[in-house]
Amino acid sequence: MAALLTIRKVADYSDGSTRVAMYNPNTGERYLADPSTGQPRSWPLKGVMIVGDPPARTACSQSFVTNGVAEGWISWENHKVVHKPGGPLGNEWAVTHTFHEADVLVFNVLVSENSSETKQVKYKVLSSPGKQTNKDGTSTVDWTYQLELVE
Repeated sequence: MAALLTIRKVADYSDGSTRVAMYNPNTGERYLADPSTGQPRSWPLKGVMIVGDPPARTACSQSFVTNGVAEGWISWENHKVVHKPGGPLGNEWAVTHTFHEADVLVFNVLVSENSSETKQVKYKVLSSPGKQTNKDGTSTVDWTYQLELVE
């Protein structure tokens, strides 16, 4: 069974600016804002850390991985984009599912919270997100990666 991989994002406070907590008057939702303008402004991302030891086997969603790639703390090895039909019978290509496949996911994580030095934690992809046809003819979409730690 896969163990939980917990990632903690670390903010970069090095620019010397400040943020204050404000609350949306309509929803009550808390957000960070620039105190001089009152406009929402989050801290820049310094990097990420894995909480605890990296699990030997884990799973994570395609959206988690693609967000990590966009933010620069995950990279792919042998990345491939695959499209599959997702529409109803007779019009299967009315909807298209897009999946990302890779051989390895590389997590670039901070060595410590007080350092900008990073190390790589690699996970072999055991299975990628995809669409499978069941024995009864229906199909199932799996949006998760099954991963195994590379020592």
